[in-house]
Amino acid sequence: MNNPAPVPHPGYVNAHPYIEPVSRLFTELGAQDACLQMQELAIVHLEKSAQAMNAQMNDYLKLLYISNNIPRGTYSFDEMREKIYASFVSLTYTMFEKCIKQCNWLYQQKIPLNTWKTTLQGGVALHPLDQLTYNTSTEQKLALTAPPEHKLLEYYRRVRIASVHLDDETRQAAERAFADLTPTDHQHFQSYAHIYGAPNPPGMLSFQDFKLYTRAIKYYINVVNDMCS
Repeated sequence: MNNPAPVPHPGYVNAHPYIEPVSRLFTELGAQDACLQMQELAIVHLEKSAQAMNAQMNDYLKLLYISNNIPRGTYSFDEMREKIYASFVSLTYTMFEKCIKQCNWLYQQKIPLNTWKTTLQGGVALHPLDQLTYNTSTEQKLALTAPPEHKLLEYYRRVRIASVHLDDETRQAAERAFADLTPTDHQHFQSYAHIYGAPNPPGMLSFQDFKLYTRAIKYYINVVNDMCS
């Protein structure tokens, strides 16, 4: 079976060779993609197997867990799937954040010593991508914040926080970040090849969200790469 050819998104082609953190990010994302795609394959296979037996998914899962003597916390397939896709986002964010931190370090080598800010007045901490945005020139700041991917990355960052710190504040922050995505932003993401029906609001994530998030990182990191080269 032939795999679909990758389709580069207009405007996200790097002008400089990839710096080491970005090259490493692509390698790590590729390895993770293979693992998470296999998990999605297992999910789809379970769904089709249940359908073939005319069984309810939750009952089918219960049968499999019991017959294989595997401990379980829930038989709710929808609940498990929601947690799985949130974990996909969390794993992907961890790789992206590490790359941005390393890119920030490279950028700091190009500016006067001790001018890099990590907090705002009042002690509010800036997360790594916001640090890069805050410490760059006005022109560079626009290049970082203008792409719709910037808001999308912030949304999935909030999803990751809400999935780790389970409270109303983090959930509402993720909901606000999703609401910040405009119809124009959604239309932009619909132009991504081979991705359908994403982004989705918190609590309704799908495998398409993981695909969109990963692809957005791969496009957006070109902007960061050229800025930190």
